[in-house]
Amino acid sequence: MTWGDKVSEVIGVDAVEAMLGRWSPSDLAYVEGLRLYLKESTSALEISALFQRRVREKGWPSPDGMVYPVSLAFSGVRNLSLEDFGGGRVQIMGFDISSVADRGWENVNFEVSDYEDGKLFFYCVSVRVLKVGAARTLANAHIGRP
Repeated sequence: MTWGDKVSEVIGVDAVEAMLGRWSPSDLAYVEGLRLYLKESTSALEISALFQRRVREKGWPSPDGMVYPVSLAFSGVRNLSLEDFGGGRVQIMGFDISSVADRGWENVNFEVSDYEDGKLFFYCVSVRVLKVGAARTLANAHIGRP
């Protein structure tokens, strides 16, 4: 997948690029936590995730590979759908953030989804990388440790 202009639309990707050598939403391997904020006129979602550089010729995600904790913030969340969440880390095999701004929908600029298994889907206005943690093994990556 080529990101082109989409990369410039997601705020803060430089922090991910510095750690993984690139920004690719498909490197999101696990969701560790979700926080949904509901207000009268808008909503926001924070996702705590583990990113691992995807290497197609090898098994992914690799249990022995290094992971990077990444927190993502999504504002103006609409049509949120979650499947098979609960009970710990949720593996996401096909995470994607696509620009849909050209569709002309009011207050919708991105479509966020798990295109492989449909575990997650929503639209939002903006996407921002909040923080990126240091590399660690999957066994040593715990919720709440940025």
